[in-house]
Amino acid sequence: MIDRATVFNPLRQAARSGSIVAAFIFGFVVLTMSILIAYSSLPIYQILEGYSIPAFIRRPLLRRQQRAFVRMQAEQRRYVLGLPANVTADDFRRFPQRIDYVRATRLGNALTAFEHWGRDRYGLDTQTMWYELYGVSADQVRRDVEDGRSPVDFFVSMVANMCALILASAVCVVFAPPTRIRAAIIIFVAVAAIPASYNLAVRNVVDWSLSVKAMVNIGRVHLADALSLEMPATLDEEREMWSAHFWTIEVNQDAYIASYNSFRRRRGYRPPAPPTVTESADHDDD
Repeated sequence: MIDRATVFNPLRQAARSGSIVAAFIFGFVVLTMSILIAYSSLPIYQILEGYSIPAFIRRPLLRRQQRAFVRMQAEQRRYVLGLPANVTADDFRRFPQRIDYVRATRLGNALTAFEHWGRDRYGLDTQTMWYELYGVSADQVRRDVEDGRSPVDFFVSMVANMCALILASAVCVVFAPPTRIRAAIIIFVAVAAIPASYNLAVRNVVDWSLSVKAMVNIGRVHLADALSLEMPATLDEEREMWSAHFWTIEVNQDAYIASYNSFRRRRGYRPPAPPTVTESADHDDD
């Protein structure tokens, strides 16, 4: 049995001290794994998005995703013309709008699609301005963003947990011969669960992206007011405003100060009313 393996002797001896000690050991292991997964979420995402994988693996995967992007663009043109297509609108949302944005993995493409969306549409770099945009958005919009991200985080962590389970089961196969059959079954199940969890993570990115787009559509007006900027009347001017803010404030380029000053709020300007989504919801409950 697994508890007779030499590698597990320290745990077995500690557990024999009593049920309370065993419960503490179990809780410590769970807490340690939770903290480890929480703090390693960024490198896990970077691997699954294709940023941290070796170049000899990333290059063929990138070419494959670029071919899929070209096919999807052709399907999108057919869709716009009203011709039948074997894709849905969600399939379009899982790819960025430009081929130079395409990443080596499907998850990377799905995340990149909405990461670049604000900059492509409004000239607002949501990656750089995320905390400012999040801070001025209504409570309901922020909750929607968090709710949209939660299932993606869950399935991404599931992929990491299955990889850890495979590694632990492989240790059992090597050091605990009596458990080899059961450990091999666990490895088989975990290997099968990885692509399923990954696919579910990619599918749930769509809801996350829609909530982020809603934050950009609604929150950018209040963001401009919080930055003492007057929202222009045209989209071209708005793109110029956000570009001027980026180069003047974020990059500290004085050459753009004159352009940035032209969008600064004038005296006598009356800012728009703050978001009242939460207040109206509370009133309805009353």
